[in-house]
Amino acid sequence: MTYPSWTRRLRGLRPLPCREAMQWAKSYSSAQQAWAECKRGDWMLWLVGMTCGDDRSRFSLVSCECSSLGGGRGPETEAARTARYGRYADVVRRHFPDPPGLADS
Repeated sequence: MTYPSWTRRLRGLRPLPCREAMQWAKSYSSAQQAWAECKRGDWMLWLVGMTCGDDRSRFSLVSCECSSLGGGRGPETEAARTARYGRYADVVRRHFPDPPGLADS
């Protein structure tokens, strides 16, 4: 499978997205579809941080709200981590309903 055209922007970011995220992104034909279905709030938060430009205050707000959800300290089961990432995704989508900086082309 080749990469959809919208992922060109992802591949241009530095540092690059992780390999797992890029493999996941290949299965979506549009950035909007990927954003709407993403369950990895940590990936979404990374993307917002990489593309928000001058809108750092909104990124900071979202980051703080995600950190207030807890987790990340001490041992955590895979199920707990997955649930936490899902809560992060809900927070990020509430503040950024569209995928920042990834216009479909």
